[in-house]
Amino acid sequence: LTLYPSRLATIAAVEGHAPAAGCLLALACDYRVGARGPYAMGFNEVQFGLRVPPWFVPVIQSTVGTRQTERLLQLGSLVSFEEAKELGMLDEV
Repeated sequence: LTLYPSRLATIAAVEGHAPAAGCLLALACDYRVGARGPYAMGFNEVQFGLRVPPWFVPVIQSTVGTRQTERLLQLGSLVSFEEAKELGMLDEV
């Protein structure tokens, strides 16, 4: 993702569910804002036998920590935007 190493500030405005690549795209941004509502985000591609690109795992770890990264990647469950804010995946809801 060329957003992550960019010298420009990047902002993700998430106005709906952000599973799989949508979550990756949001986490690659410097600032992430989620809309209020019954929305969720996460890495549910693992439920289908796919995996997050290995080069992106350190980005997830630096955002939510090692233990939460393991939980998110092993279970593949989506988390509400409120929980995502608590984990550090979103800056504002």
